[in-house]
Amino acid sequence: MSGKPLVVLDPGHGGRSPGAVSRSGLREKEINMAICLAVYQALEGLAEVLLTRQGDENVTLVQRAALANAARADCFVSVHCNSSVDRRARGTETFCFPGSAAGRRLAVLLQQQLVRSLYLPDRGVKTARFAVLRQTRMPAALVEVAFLSNTVEEELLRDQAVRQKAGRALARGIGEFLGL
Repeated sequence: MSGKPLVVLDPGHGGRSPGAVSRSGLREKEINMAICLAVYQALEGLAEVLLTRQGDENVTLVQRAALANAARADCFVSVHCNSSVDRRARGTETFCFPGSAAGRRLAVLLQQQLVRSLYLPDRGVKTARFAVLRQTRMPAALVEVAFLSNTVEEELLRDQAVRQKAGRALARGIGEFLGL
């Protein structure tokens, strides 16, 4: 080991699970991977980074948490895009497990950086009992970067420069959390 902190990044969905799909066919799993690769690049040299999936493969929620737990990660960040039947729904929100003070701190830092970088409405930090938050033994957060169901935000998510910007924002939040 290098003595550097270990971050596990979870590009949500993959394989048979595309996640949300926009009206034009943009798939969440591809956006999530692109953003995670941008985080990976931004943290290079500062932290060790593991991805829960390397490509478009099926990885269960249990496997994602187990990988992070076995690696003894210092934090876990799951990246997603939101969707709603209300096509006007907009913004960024981040989730942590109820009662996890460290998870909440991580979520707050990620949320602040994303909102500051993407200029999207701040939907806040919320708690949830999502499997990847519930089953991980380290501070964990799940970010919903933007809404694929909103045509304005879909166009943003289609843009590789915006994906890079989101990745760098998440890397800054992780870096702040880890004291890098």
